Amino acid sequence: MKIINLITGALLLGIISCTQVQEKISLQEEDAKIKAMLKGFYTFYITEMASSNDLKLSGERLDSIARKHSTVALYNKIPEIIKATDSDPYLYAQDSNIDCLKTLTIVKDPRNDNRYVVSYTDIYSDPKTDFKIYLGVIKENNEYKINSIEYK
Repeated sequence: MKIINLITGALLLGIISCTQVQEKISLQEEDAKIKAMLKGFYTFYITEMASSNDLKLSGERLDSIARKHSTVALYNKIPEIIKATDSDPYLYAQDSNIDCLKTLTIVKDPRNDNRYVVSYTDIYSDPKTDFKIYLGVIKENNEYKINSIEYK
């Protein structure tokens, strides 16, 4: 009887261990997907802002990608954020340049599971300026969306 209990216990521990490993892999995959979404968003956003000569068309493209990658609640707050910060809410700056992409990093905030830190350096400002933007990200209709923006 003791042998059966030991075998049963070992099997249960093995199953629990496998489940925990699978959960960790799923979280890592989710994190990679969110980072890829944010990297694509910022790459397009910075490139469009920095390189377009047609301000109206560029504004429409930036608005379109912001709408696609933001929750409705955040998107509706954008005018308020612009008024409060006098800057583009996704960049925390009034303009951008392509070279910002060279320093663009996206990391998960270790203090908050649903928050990511986007940082980049404006190498042309004097002195060079480092930007950090804290983004809340949620899954909405099977897509990851930015649902909050903070600056520190």
